Amino acid sequence: EVSMSASAAKVAEQQLRELQASEQRFHAAFTHASIGMALIAFDGRMLQVNPALCALVGADANALLSSRIQALVVDDDLPLLSTQLGLAGEDDFEGFHCELRCHHHSGDLVWLHVHCGFFTEPGASLPCLILQAQNVTARRAAEDGLQHLAFHDSLTGLANRRRFLECLTGA
Repeated sequence: EVSMSASAAKVAEQQLRELQASEQRFHAAFTHASIGMALIAFDGRMLQVNPALCALVGADANALLSSRIQALVVDDDLPLLSTQLGLAGEDDFEGFHCELRCHHHSGDLVWLHVHCGFFTEPGASLPCLILQAQNVTARRAAEDGLQHLAFHDSLTGLANRRRFLECLTGA
């Protein structure tokens, strides 16, 4: 009996060490990731943020941790985010990804490609979501520029025939 409990104690101690090492690796990866990351509750409360996310929106960690992810998002994009977050409690939730316009602390708008999935941290009492965000503002600006070039005259800036026909077909 004594040898079995000593053996069980050794196994439990080894598992605890492995769990602690795993948690340290996760937190190191989370903190030093080059993309913005946050652990968020199902209602949007930010539970943990990394420095890259702070840089993306120009805010410090304390300001972000005292708010919800919805506070960063432009009003027109809030319904999309709210719908997706509302699905997080469903049994078949597998995560989501979308592009959202967010407020930067400087007043500028930042386009973020957001991927969000279910996350259960070892030892945590409640599951949460892990959000990853990448700045796609430059790509969006380039796409808008190409769209403008395709449908407007380069000399006058007026809509071209292709744009006229597109509007005519829509009407």
